[in-house]
Amino acid sequence: INGQTDAAPSIQANDNNGVALGQATVKESGLAGGSTAGTGQSTTGVIQVNQGSGVATVQIEGTTLTAAQLAALSSTATKVIDTGEGTLTLTGYDAGTGALSYSYVLKAALTQAAGSNGQDDIALKVVDTAGQSATGTLTVQIVNDTPAANADVASITEGATPSTINGNVVKGDAMGAVADVVGADATPSPLQGFSFGGRAGQVGGVLSSAYGTIQMN
Repeated sequence: INGQTDAAPSIQANDNNGVALGQATVKESGLAGGSTAGTGQSTTGVIQVNQGSGVATVQIEGTTLTAAQLAALSSTATKVIDTGEGTLTLTGYDAGTGALSYSYVLKAALTQAAGSNGQDDIALKVVDTAGQSATGTLTVQIVNDTPAANADVASITEGATPSTINGNVVKGDAMGAVADVVGADATPSPLQGFSFGGRAGQVGGVLSSAYGTIQMN
């Protein structure tokens, strides 16, 4: 009698990112309040499960599913997993190909340094019916949202009464003012500084010129 050793199982997310970090990408800008709200905060993909002698269990970020639970997955019978940074939803499983379909939705903006992106590393594990196991990682790159400051223009007539004008350079609610884009990383005080006549000013302070003064609060 000649026996045959079954191949070891494996589990890894299909790569949708190419040379970029991770296998999937979402954008903070798609979150409510982001610079492109409603676009890019979610993604879909496939986790490839190579079954070895047959799948006993698959574990996603600590949540274990049996072969029967995997087979029951569908677009209307999903499994939702909170990964901390986002919500991973398992939406189907093809036992013939080992394709485990998922969607991922970013929950909130991350606290990260300007110019850098974050990531959500989701632990994967498969155990086959022979007790062999393998691990992998689904890394979701989280692209940082960035603010945009737009130029504002205002004018006043010499000798006018009153001799002042005011507005909001962030919200853009005055004549010639254009709203800025704060982005998903919102802050109660987005205005951090300004300049007038080539001189830097402090928020709350007053800068004077030959023709008048300007104050930003």
